Amino acid sequence: MPFLNTRQLKEHVLARASEPLSGSQFNDIVVEYLNRAYTSLASGANEYTPEYVDDWWWLKSNNAITLDKPVNATATLTNGSTSGTFAASIATSMAGRRLVTSEHDDLITILTHTAGTNSFTTAIAWGGKTGTHPVTLYKVSYTLAAPIHGFLGPLIPTRGDDPIDVMEREDFLRVYPLHTLGQGIPQAAMLLDEQTIWFSHGGVADVDNLRVTYAFKPQIIGGLTDDPSSEPTFLPKQWRHILCDMALPFLLQDKNDDRLTAAAAAARSSVAAMVKENRRRQKLQSERHGHIWPRLGQVSRVENRL
Repeated sequence: MPFLNTRQLKEHVLARASEPLSGSQFNDIVVEYLNRAYTSLASGANEYTPEYVDDWWWLKSNNAITLDKPVNATATLTNGSTSGTFAASIATSMAGRRLVTSEHDDLITILTHTAGTNSFTTAIAWGGKTGTHPVTLYKVSYTLAAPIHGFLGPLIPTRGDDPIDVMEREDFLRVYPLHTLGQGIPQAAMLLDEQTIWFSHGGVADVDNLRVTYAFKPQIIGGLTDDPSSEPTFLPKQWRHILCDMALPFLLQDKNDDRLTAAAAAARSSVAAMVKENRRRQKLQSERHGHIWPRLGQVSRVENRL
């Protein structure tokens, strides 16, 4: 069996558990066990080999974020009120941006603002003096294209020499307190949740389309269905049998089958084998990087003209 889709994976598990391929009372639960296996395997940690936590070579993606420039404006604010007015209408919506002024330490989030208008509301009441104030509006919180399981290294801006490190929230807030927010190329970032990132700086006014690229591990939460069109897309075909190995012990446990222990041991061996293959592949891909060659003649790739 080639293990191309979820239907084939399910039938293989049923067959190994001595169940009929159609009409089995365990038909639906097997698909749930396959989804559980797919989710835990993709996370890098699973119940069969808890001592291994790996980033799989087959589960790495790249994307980019375009950072918005800060916007300078003048706003009329009233002490104790969440309503405000810009001196002139702003063409793009400022909703979600942070309002900063040198006349007060509050970091206020613009809650609502419609593009092309000058009225807005804030998430909390203004604590400064009533009056007209010069303000800067920074966008530091961005929604990623899709939920991620984690970043695979620092973020790389298209301008500036330093990568952007992703920090734990407590460390980030200690180094970059919110009330110190200002403009500049971000130096660090933190994840607010699985799809929202917060940067340490609010961008540069004279730089359009500042992009930040990042490598990440996609988040996989099941998604397999009992259908020939459903398949564990990210998992290479040569390793899809592991989902069967991981799902089988749960089915045998439901049946009180004495083959449970052997099946669990086989699942552990399968995952351990994939861990070794993963580490070997990544080592071979990087073994020449940073290597010191004592004789230039050994570096065959630079012997020819560029």
